[in-house]
Amino acid sequence: MTEKLLRGKAPLTLWQGANGAPGGHLYRGGLLDPETVDADDRKRLIDEGFLDVVVRKGESFVLAEDTDTGDKGDPVTVGDAGLVPESETDNGTVNTPTEPVADPELETRRAAARAKVPADGSAPKSSNGQDVWVEYHVSKGGNYDDLVKQDKAELIKLAQSRQA
Repeated sequence: MTEKLLRGKAPLTLWQGANGAPGGHLYRGGLLDPETVDADDRKRLIDEGFLDVVVRKGESFVLAEDTDTGDKGDPVTVGDAGLVPESETDNGTVNTPTEPVADPELETRRAAARAKVPADGSAPKSSNGQDVWVEYHVSKGGNYDDLVKQDKAELIKLAQSRQA
């Protein structure tokens, strides 16, 4: 009978050990004896696509059963994760910024302007610069990108209309 093994399909898979034994981790392309993995955890990891059941065929390995990425008997790569075919690669969660990266110089200028906004919530002095007036309105719920386009006189009028 052909010995079935588990092959790591995800970049990194954590598994629970069988019979209370410690579990471990398995990198993509790595092999693991299925008897060392808790039966319920093994089923879950296979069903969720973290592991494949494979068998040796000559000097290579093939899928032992149909999966969502291949059919029984399809060849698979084991060992070095760098050799996994493009069709099997999954880089996992990739951290991509959802907002543009802040400009440190702009953040420094904005922080300096925020420091000049009165702490009691009142409007700044008319002698303060446009940047202070922008930060004042931002503190009241305004949108920075919209406010920064207005000149100082418009920002002062907006503050006066809020107070009225």
